Amino acid sequence: MSCTLVWSVLLHSLVLFANWPGYFGSRVFFMHIKISNHNTFLRQVLNILMNYAEWNPGIENGDVTLQSVLDTLPGNDSIDISLFVKLIENPRSPFSLPGAISLEAHDCVHAIVGRGLLNQDEAFVIGYTMGNASKLKYWQISLYKYYATYIFPKIYRFGERELIAFDLGITFGRTRRTKDIHKVDFEHYKNRTMGEVRALFDVNVDILRHLRYIEGRMFKSKASRRL
Repeated sequence: MSCTLVWSVLLHSLVLFANWPGYFGSRVFFMHIKISNHNTFLRQVLNILMNYAEWNPGIENGDVTLQSVLDTLPGNDSIDISLFVKLIENPRSPFSLPGAISLEAHDCVHAIVGRGLLNQDEAFVIGYTMGNASKLKYWQISLYKYYATYIFPKIYRFGERELIAFDLGITFGRTRRTKDIHKVDFEHYKNRTMGEVRALFDVNVDILRHLRYIEGRMFKSKASRRL
């Protein structure tokens, strides 16, 4: 096999991983890597992939600022999200469902509820954001689950683990006193501690711990093991 073919396969694999929500949720990203030689490039690629898979802010970080947690998030500039996903998750879409949120605010929600970037984490975050929307109807929950299970491209679809994590997120979002987290401008809160931000938006860490315990007991996935 020629070197050109080998590197072509590696680069196409990188594109696949960069668009695979099992590691990155619905995010895709640019990577600006100075290539000095092939071995160095490959090591850098593997480090980035591992960083995305391993990023997990957790909830035992109440004394650090939201900005400091976001600073640990691997780079992620949106460049190509499926049209089907955009239609119901992009807040600018006329077909968006309650809880649709910008990618920047979505990252803040990941940090606040302490979830990483694996697909199971993404399902919980989407569920929480959607469940916290004051105008959410039950039929809209069913519609989103139908789309996420059958209509979205396969790399974005929910399986059993994701559907249960999504339902747990919905329950957590609906039971919070503070509503509509998707409308918050987090720029005003990035220099506040995680404890302060969670208190402001009624993100109860004790309840999160309980939900994380349930999820961890139900599944033996990587996302569950680190909850």
